[in-house]
Amino acid sequence: MFGYVVANLEDATGPEKERYRAVYCGLCRALGRRCGQRCRLALTYDMAFLVLLLGSLYEPEETRSRARCVAHPLKAHDFVRNRFTDYAADVTVALAYHKCRDDWSDERKAAARVGQAVLAGAYRRVRERMPRQCAAIERELAAIDALEQAGEPAPDEAARCFGRCMGELFVTGQDPWAETLRNMGYHLGRFVYLMDAVCDLERDRQRGSYNPLAALDIEPADQEMALAVIMGQATAAFEKLPLEQDLHLLRNVLYSGVWQKYNVQFKKGAAPGAAGETSDAAKAGGAWRRPAGRQAPAEGAEGEASGIASDAAKAGGAGRPPANKQAPAGGAGRPPASKQDPAGGTPAPGRKGTVEEHERHDR
Repeated sequence: MFGYVVANLEDATGPEKERYRAVYCGLCRALGRRCGQRCRLALTYDMAFLVLLLGSLYEPEETRSRARCVAHPLKAHDFVRNRFTDYAADVTVALAYHKCRDDWSDERKAAARVGQAVLAGAYRRVRERMPRQCAAIERELAAIDALEQAGEPAPDEAARCFGRCMGELFVTGQDPWAETLRNMGYHLGRFVYLMDAVCDLERDRQRGSYNPLAALDIEPADQEMALAVIMGQATAAFEKLPLEQDLHLLRNVLYSGVWQKYNVQFKKGAAPGAAGETSDAAKAGGAWRRPAGRQAPAEGAEGEASGIASDAAKAGGAGRPPANKQAPAGGAGRPPASKQDPAGGTPAPGRKGTVEEHERHDR
């Protein structure tokens, strides 16, 4: 996911920021302890979201502590760990290894070659611990590579491949919530792939690098509605999960944080976590607006919308946020009253500087 699935820190409360960083620090420590100290270089805030999501759903026992570390030798920092912290550490290594492998194959970056070598041993151990997930990563990334080698302008198909990959990573075992998590991960993966293609489009055109959008004679803004529709499908699945802990922070990520890079790059003068009100996607009730509650998703919201803007527009309001706090249709995902977000509503529009703050912490 690498930089897209992050919180809009400007719209997080003080306790939420502390919680977010404590989970992040716990993940950093798990990487060092479980995979080797050099693997801590692969740390990102994206996997902190996965820890928060799975922790909120399954409510495992947490370990809380405070300590100094190599990155912060002078001041002790709080950190939190649970069983999903170790899982997210393994996922971090697997994704980082394949990203380095892909960067070396595509661009012959020396740093990527070094990173691949550093992570190789840890990845072999991770593959033994989670063979299903690693097999899915290898299979789907190989399919994306085949599309790239063929020069196919197939953003939908490539996005589906990455979506299937992410869907498997969101599922830790077979239980009543596995399919909902897989569906959420699938659509979030599609969103991340298309968002990355949109944000890199001009750079890839200048360099002559493969980008599934480059041959389609479209501009980045043409994909805003498609992105909103896909994100709406991801959040429709998310809203079916019976979450209580960290719910407001998780919604911050999904309804605001995921749009920060797009808004910084393409919406001059707009806050990083807020969409421009005059855009077509905004008029459609874009997915980044936090829901006022838990209305059932629109019919077909969990189906698949095309990644091409014109087709996505035909999907109508699939990316529209819920209008109230009703449970999803059929009640299958209805949380108890105590598990609804006490704060209500969506994070307020972001302010300038949130992406930079994440990057400072990742360094």
